[in-house]
Amino acid sequence: MAHPPPEGLAAGSLPAGLSDAQARRRLLTDGPNALPATREHNLLRLSAALLGEPVFLLLIAASAVYWVLGDPHEALLLLAFVLVAIAITISRQQKTERVLASLHALASPRTLVVRDGSIRRIPGREVVVGDLLILEEGGRIAADGRLIEAHDLLVDESLLTGESVPVKKGVGDPVYSGAMVAQGSALAEVRATGPATEIGKIGKSVAHIAPTPSPLQREIAFLIKRFAALGLLLSLLLVVLFGWMRGD
Repeated sequence: MAHPPPEGLAAGSLPAGLSDAQARRRLLTDGPNALPATREHNLLRLSAALLGEPVFLLLIAASAVYWVLGDPHEALLLLAFVLVAIAITISRQQKTERVLASLHALASPRTLVVRDGSIRRIPGREVVVGDLLILEEGGRIAADGRLIEAHDLLVDESLLTGESVPVKKGVGDPVYSGAMVAQGSALAEVRATGPATEIGKIGKSVAHIAPTPSPLQREIAFLIKRFAALGLLLSLLLVVLFGWMRGD
């Protein structure tokens, strides 16, 4: 469906853009203009990883000791603490994944492009390299590109740079996927889509970062291991002394 050009862009002066056939070929070659899907954590795998933490291992070991000593109430209480902590951690992980999914949706909005000489609104996933994006006030940029026409353009790039003040852009300047047009209108030629965009590169680099424990977590794990070893040593010493003094 054809759309009129935004204020500042004259329909008669717009280039013809890609043809539908060219766009389909490039879409097949380059893939959709979308960020890689976030990997959801398996609940069983996440629970197993949590149970491997020293704090949880200590609680489970203490629960087993209480059970062997004939105090099931204390054993069940400690196990309840473990289950509550696991439930809280899983809930926080799911909230984080929902936020990431929302950001993923922001990176692929519907957008206006020039195809076969007419302006059309298409899903952001279908934008390809070489497309001509029409940028209008309040719209989110669907792909990385370079401006070939600009009219009083201000772009909010806080999603990428963290800067709260919109940046003035002119002809020849780059624009980035995920940024929002705060003022004006423009025409941009797409140079990169999907994972090849700047926001896509950031997403890929973050995905390859292995999570490392914080200094507090390392210190707690160190103390737990030391106190567990000390507790086992004292317990064995108590057994030896009891047997030596009582002969039992």
